Amino acid sequence: MMFLKKTNEKNLKDTLRYPVFIFLMIVGCLQMMGDVFKIQSLKAFGLALQASPAPKVFTAHNGFETYSSEFFLDWNDWNGAKHSLKITPKEYYHGILGPYNRRNAYGAALSYGPILSANETTRPMFESVAKFALCNDAPILSELGVNPKDIKGPVTIRLQPRQKLPSDSQWKLKYEISCF
Repeated sequence: MMFLKKTNEKNLKDTLRYPVFIFLMIVGCLQMMGDVFKIQSLKAFGLALQASPAPKVFTAHNGFETYSSEFFLDWNDWNGAKHSLKITPKEYYHGILGPYNRRNAYGAALSYGPILSANETTRPMFESVAKFALCNDAPILSELGVNPKDIKGPVTIRLQPRQKLPSDSQWKLKYEISCF
């Protein structure tokens, strides 16, 4: 009797193994399937599940190479002097506090700025992250060694792509972040 019970449990595990595997494979491919078939809602659903990667981080998006740019923060102080801070990986990863997910959110907003701001759906997200990082207590400025109280007026995020963009490029490469 014990032998039959173990055999039935083993058969049940074997029977469930393949449907579970297929289900997990489908969930894991939702974002990519949404891209391939141009079904935005499928892609968004896969993204929301956070179990469906889209391996496009270090690739060009609509012709723009997001992580190959150089990034700068420009501002004026109360004496009228202009300042520019080049954000390099060394400063970024050593200066920005907190866990990877926090640092990554700011890094993604910075590098994907041209793409996020060009899309009316993602523009509010970009603006929200930029304002939170650079306005009021300005946590990112503080963590990079810039006193937010020394800044007069808006901070400008400026990107310099390493790639040569076409003359008719649609990408906006400067963002003036007004905190008022």
